[in-house]
Amino acid sequence: MEINELQWPDGIIITPRQHRQKSMFKVDYQTARAHIKKQIKLMRGSNVKITSTPEQAPVAVYFNSGGKSYCFACDKFKTKTSNLRAIGLTIESLRAIKRHGSSEMMEQAFRGFEALPAPKKSGWRSVFDYESGYNPSPFDLKTRFRNLAKRLHPDHGGSEGEWNALNEAYQQAKIELAIN
Repeated sequence: MEINELQWPDGIIITPRQHRQKSMFKVDYQTARAHIKKQIKLMRGSNVKITSTPEQAPVAVYFNSGGKSYCFACDKFKTKTSNLRAIGLTIESLRAIKRHGSSEMMEQAFRGFEALPAPKKSGWRSVFDYESGYNPSPFDLKTRFRNLAKRLHPDHGGSEGEWNALNEAYQQAKIELAIN
């Protein structure tokens, strides 16, 4: 299943566009997508969810295997196809570790991916109550941040968790929208 709304793992900041690299992958989107699905199927995975947006390069792939949920996220490259290809090759490599008799190493590697938190409904836009894909002006974003800060700060009845989530969402929005 593909979702045209990026569900990025909590705690991982999206790489700014200007820091993304050009890749050497020579593959189209459908081939990269089919490769990921094949690799996950070979490891008896299910419930594959590929999340991204039409206009953005970051990709996060969620799936279940062996009773556990996993997430592989990549935003190193300038295109969605390249990031999807990188995830597919990573999963294939981890499967190769298991095939070559080092399955304990593979389990250790997968435990790291398992530890990633589940995605929020729709990232920073959800926190600020923006529609998916809407890019607010810097002024609008700052105004909403200040209004929410008045309500969510621990000194004004909010919780530390809410305050931290608001600050993280604000930082993610500024990075994605290239706001200083």
